[in-house]
Amino acid sequence: MPSDARALGRGAPGLPRHKPPRTSPCENTGPSADGTGRGTSRPSCLACTAGTVRLAVMSEPYSLYTMDNSPYSDKIRALLRYKRLPVVEHTETVETRFSVLQARTGKTMVPVVITPDDEALNDSTRIAARIEELAPTPPLVWQDPAMEALAMVLEDYADEWLVRIMLCSRWYHEADAAQNRAIIACGMTHGIYGMDFQRAAHE
Repeated sequence: MPSDARALGRGAPGLPRHKPPRTSPCENTGPSADGTGRGTSRPSCLACTAGTVRLAVMSEPYSLYTMDNSPYSDKIRALLRYKRLPVVEHTETVETRFSVLQARTGKTMVPVVITPDDEALNDSTRIAARIEELAPTPPLVWQDPAMEALAMVLEDYADEWLVRIMLCSRWYHEADAAQNRAIIACGMTHGIYGMDFQRAAHE
């Protein structure tokens, strides 16, 4: 795994580890043949069987390209965790900005998701819709059409308008702007040999 990759849900700092589906022993199995009342070591309940199959199906990870200060990256990261999909996250750099993002999507914006079938996705709203098609469980959309319409309005409001407040708070005051420049420079120059981080932060 490259140095700029983080396996989400697999020991990432500050995050609880996702436990694999229980396969042995299982308290949902029937009583054992010896009459002890304990479940057999081989799972027979539907929940455990489904969990085992789900783990096998999801063996190939999604690739997620992000920036440390991107709210849209946070949005898709949260979505993929909610879906409990295996993900390898890569921080966008000046190299992958063009060799991956632009080459695969025609744009240089994050987040970008590359599915196990090598389908490249960008734009957080379109990514969410496509992920829902590929992995409908647990569901992302409301079954009530009225609630789903409200959720879509709130998402659009947050994406297009609340983000303007965030950008103002990041760049209006010089101390905040300096910190943001450093965060961007650190991420974009990560792993790039010979790159002057201090110069990049000021430029």
